[in-house]
Amino acid sequence: MGIATSLVNLMLMPIIGINSGIQPIIGYNYGARLYGRARDTLKTSTIATCAICTAAYVLFWAFSRQVMGLFVKDAPDVIAMGVTGLRIYLSSMPVLAIVMLGSGYFQAVKKPAQAFIPNMIRQIALLVPLYLLLPRYFGLTGVWMAGPLTDAASVLITLVLLIPEMRRLSVEAKLAAVDSGLAVGVAAAS
Repeated sequence: MGIATSLVNLMLMPIIGINSGIQPIIGYNYGARLYGRARDTLKTSTIATCAICTAAYVLFWAFSRQVMGLFVKDAPDVIAMGVTGLRIYLSSMPVLAIVMLGSGYFQAVKKPAQAFIPNMIRQIALLVPLYLLLPRYFGLTGVWMAGPLTDAASVLITLVLLIPEMRRLSVEAKLAAVDSGLAVGVAAAS
C-alpha cells in the first residue's frame, strides 16, 4: 500500500503543477467575463492531464512487476501481491485529474463550497468507511478497491457540479459575443 500511495503521489505531481498553473488563467478570464476562455482552459487542461494520467497508468500496469521489484527484493510473494494491488489501486488514475482540476476551477472562480465538497466526501464520507467495510467481504482486494471506488465517486460528484457550470459558461460566452457584436454595430452606426 505504501508503494502504491507513493506512486500515486508521483503521478499526481505534474497534475498539481498544471492545476496551479491554470488557476490564475481561469480566474483572470472569469473575472474579465471571458467565459469561453475560462471554459476552454479547463477543457484543454483536463484532456491533457487525463492523457498524462492514462499514460502513467498504462506504464505502471505494464511494468508493475518491475516497479514492485524496485521497492521489494527477494520476496516474490510480496511482489506478486503488490502487482495485483498496484493494478487495482491505480485503476482510477486516468480520471482522477478531473477531481483535482474541477476543484482548482472552483477555487479560481471563488466557489469554495464546490471546490470543497468532492474532496471532503472522498476523504471522510467514503474512503474511511470503505476501508473498514470492503476488507470484510473482499479481503485484501477490498483494501485495494477502496481508493479507486472513492475516486470514481469523487469524479462523478465533480462532474455533477462541473457540467452545469460549463454549460452556464457556454451560454455566458455566447451572450458576451452577441453583446460585443451589438456594441460594435452601434459604434459603427455612430
